[in-house]
Amino acid sequence: MQPPSPRHPARFAAALVAALALDACSLRRLTADSTADLLHAGSPQFNTLEDLDFAEASAPASLVTIESVWRVARDNEDLLVELVQGYASYGFAFLEDHMERARAADDEAREEYWRRRARAAYRRGKVFGFAFLDAREHVDGGPEAVTRRGLPAWQEYLRRFDSADDVPALFWTANAWASLVSVSVDDSDALLDLPFAVALAERARQLDPHYANGSIDALFGVYHASTPASLGGRADLARAAFEAALAASHRSILTYQVLYARTYAVMVQDRALYTRLLQEVIDAGDVNPSERLGNLVAKRRAFRYLDEADALFPPAETAAPEVTP
Repeated sequence: MQPPSPRHPARFAAALVAALALDACSLRRLTADSTADLLHAGSPQFNTLEDLDFAEASAPASLVTIESVWRVARDNEDLLVELVQGYASYGFAFLEDHMERARAADDEAREEYWRRRARAAYRRGKVFGFAFLDAREHVDGGPEAVTRRGLPAWQEYLRRFDSADDVPALFWTANAWASLVSVSVDDSDALLDLPFAVALAERARQLDPHYANGSIDALFGVYHASTPASLGGRADLARAAFEAALAASHRSILTYQVLYARTYAVMVQDRALYTRLLQEVIDAGDVNPSERLGNLVAKRRAFRYLDEADALFPPAETAAPEVTP
């Protein structure tokens, strides 16, 4: 027996096509969300790598893969956190490192090349951080529009974020934005953005001061040691923040020692502290396998920074030779 035919075949066909398209969209989104869960759960494995060149070569492909999944699931918060963290980390671990090595070699063209790439990575990280903020707490014009209304409006907007689940996005967006400011030496307006990035970090600290084993403390250590006093920099607060980060991490995240030396020790011209911190990093073994890649990056910087000590500090005084009567 044949099923009854529809009275309006054209309408029936259109409805069938629409239903199939809807099912296809739903299937794509379901697949994207499932893939996002896998990417988010597996992302810590990347930091266990022990080959810096392999990690640097594979990081862009990893970020492109995550962006491709995000294109289908634009409000997936796990993907957005992975992207802002990924671009901020890639910029710091590899692009800024190349930039500093070019500077040490007095190769201005190469230094500018890597600076542009670092800026692009940090800018992209900030974009994805703002996408997270907008997905969680939407406002007309997005977070960028809030910043144009001034710092008090921005701080008021950030008070909407009241869960510890918001902290990773707040912290990494602050990290990417502050890093963007730090490498934008040719942009006099970039420094005006720094208080907005700091406000993000402040909100993250209010919600979870112990996030990621002292990461927020280390960020504030760098901020207070690298910023003029007129903009909030303070040596005492920098030292306290770095010491808190070292205590929280049990000195096993070696990047903290490197940043402590390169910012605070240089700021107060304490060569002994500078040398001691960098030597500690160089002498450390595989003290934290879950942070192996970051620690290897820290070691590479520590060797270079130790070689640059004479350019950062006055030569150590030597005792005058004794004269025998």
